[in-house]
Amino acid sequence: MSSQGQQQTVAYAPCPPDFKSHTIIISIATGDPNEPTLAGVKGDFPLVLDELTAHTNGSFQVMTDFQLPQSIQNAQMLLPSARSVCQGSRDQGR
Repeated sequence: MSSQGQQQTVAYAPCPPDFKSHTIIISIATGDPNEPTLAGVKGDFPLVLDELTAHTNGSFQVMTDFQLPQSIQNAQMLLPSARSVCQGSRDQGR
């Protein structure tokens, strides 16, 4: 808690001016919620997140459980492979 006249302490350092953040939208396959998998990706979700973290110097945000408009739901979706997800993170992070 801060009282009047005291300066608040910031928990995180401010981002540098050239800071980049990328949002990666990932579709979670239905199945056992204790063992989530990426739709179209062989391997488990935590390992893919570890790979993303290891190969990027920026931050990323994972968005799941979102609803798509009907027109988008009818569109053909190209599912990523583990290799393309990892390569994309390397391209964005370096």
